[in-house]
Order: sequence, then structure tokens, then C-alpha cells
Amino acid sequence: MQSMHPNHPHRQIRSLLAAALLLPVAAAGASFSYSGSLSPGGAGGGSWVDGQSMVTSIVVGTGTAANQSGFSYFVGRDIGLLTFQFADLELSNFQSPTLDQWGFMYFAEANGAPIPFRFFYDGTEIATGITDHINLAVDNDTDLGASGDGAVTLTTPGVDPTFFNEVMAKTGGSGRFNVYLSSDAVPSGGVMTMGGTFVTAAVPEPEEYAAIAGLSLVLWAVRRRLRSTR
Repeated sequence: MQSMHPNHPHRQIRSLLAAALLLPVAAAGASFSYSGSLSPGGAGGGSWVDGQSMVTSIVVGTGTAANQSGFSYFVGRDIGLLTFQFADLELSNFQSPTLDQWGFMYFAEANGAPIPFRFFYDGTEIATGITDHINLAVDNDTDLGASGDGAVTLTTPGVDPTFFNEVMAKTGGSGRFNVYLSSDAVPSGGVMTMGGTFVTAAVPEPEEYAAIAGLSLVLWAVRRRLRSTR
């Protein structure tokens, strides 16, 4: 993936998001890294990178966890036995990149028949939920590496509810994970390799809302300044 210009909106916003991780709310979170793949389907929507069209869906996504931080569930357990699977996300919004403009593909459930997001430990289902979205962005139409984000909300415990209950405790009952990823921008052999991090989205304490509100104002100011320089 090409390096970003220091004033690229992705870089500035990511810097602010990195600052947000220093807020006390982040200390209560837990995370794990993963590697996996996306299997896309169809072609259409708009032009993408390397002369190719966008894909119209993510047929299935799978991954295997690696390092973890903050989960007591994995004490005495092999984090490498945690796997996940999701499926059937449709291209819901997009912007085609050009040589001088970034682009994105936003995938979400759109056909009224969601397929659950599923966590497994050593082959046994330990939690299920909803894939809220997956968003993939590129810097320009020659960028072969995408970066992005997503979100998953757990709703139901599995055979062993321990992992589910811990996620609920760490998220104030929301069950939400924020997902950060990098991936191939175009498929090779029918798949796009990916990797990244799942982070529990903790609910802010009352005294932390002021800090978050301040960050929101900074984000708004950056967006306004970027627009004024176009």
C-alpha cells in the first residue's frame, strides 16, 4: 500500500482516533489480533483499482485469532483456537477512487435475511451476533492494499457462555466489537487476505463524555478545514 500524504484525510482522522485510544475508556477494553480472508462475490457498483470493478458482496469472511490483551477467558486457553465466521454482506455504499482521490466500499446486510456472525473456540460455538458493517478504503485507483473498519455486536451466548458474558461485562451490555483491518484491495484466487484487530467497545463513564465530545469537535474542525482546502 502506498504511503499516505501527511495531510491525507485518512491520516489525520487516524491520528485523532489514535489519540482517542488514550482516553480512559480504552483502558477498560480488551482486544485480539487476527488473520483471515474475505471471499467476495459479483462485480459492479463502480470502478475500483487496477482497472477492475468493485465487488458487490462479501460472500463469506473467516479468521483465526492470534495475540490477545485483556481477556481473562483466554488465561490457560490457546488464543489460536479462537476462530470466527460471517457471511452475506452487500455493497451498500461506495465511492470510486481516481488517481487523486480515495475511494471506499461499504458492505452491510441489506437483503433482510442476516446470517449470524459466529465465534468458535476449538470448533465449539461460543457466541453469535450481527455483523454491522465492513468498510474498505483505498488511497487512489492504483492502491492494491485496502484498510478499513467494521463492527460486530454479540447477541447470544454459545454452549459455553463465559466468553460472551465477559464481552458483555466489558462493553456495558452492548456486546459490541470495533473491528480494524487491512486487506488486499482486489481478490487473488477468489479471496482477499486480511488481518487486523477486534477491540471491545466499552461504554464511557459520565466523566469521560466531555473528553469524547472534545474529540468530536476536533474531528469536525479537521473535516471543515479539509473541505475548505479542496
